[in-house]
Amino acid sequence: MKHCIYLLFVVLVFTGCKKEEKEDPLDILTGKTWKYSLVDKNPSTNGTSISVPFNVLADCEKDNTLQFKRDGNLIMYTGNAKCTLNESETRTLSFSYNKQTKELIIDGIKCEVLELTKNQLKYKAPVSYQTGYVYVMFILE
Repeated sequence: MKHCIYLLFVVLVFTGCKKEEKEDPLDILTGKTWKYSLVDKNPSTNGTSISVPFNVLADCEKDNTLQFKRDGNLIMYTGNAKCTLNESETRTLSFSYNKQTKELIIDGIKCEVLELTKNQLKYKAPVSYQTGYVYVMFILE
């Protein structure tokens, strides 16, 4: 009887445990249409070395969406709210992503990915101001 219980326990352990497979970051990045967000679903990934301000969205940007394509193109779709009268419906930029360094380069601008999950893409990027460059955090969901 003791052997039967032990055997049952071993069978349950091996059949009940499923190996968790990590999804490829590029699959996550290119697997959905992203939208800007100001809600950080996971503040613990912000880092502790410096405080980075969030990107401030204009009302006309809140309905924009982005699609990272496997061919290295980032398609930005303008929503119904336009920032200018003659704003085009789409804009195509180049991008690349380095899984090892977590560096996302968008149209030549190097960004540091802080989090990349199915629920959230969070990265910080240098933004030019009159006083120089400031790192700003962008959140996409």
